[in-house]
Amino acid sequence: MKTMTCKQLGGACNQEFHAETFDAIAEQSKKHGMKMFQEQDEAHKLNNTHASACYPQI
Repeated sequence: MKTMTCKQLGGACNQEFHAETFDAIAEQSKKHGMKMFQEQDEAHKLNNTHASACYPQI
């Protein structure tokens, strides 16, 4: 089982993602980022430029 945080993936918080593969963690991170964007979370909004550069498909 692998664990990474939102911050480790370039995000704004310490939300942990747990999965067997990096692809599964990336999917969890993407869903988390989309949720934070929809909720207009300020900390994540500030990191939106970085996320757009790393994940242009978002």
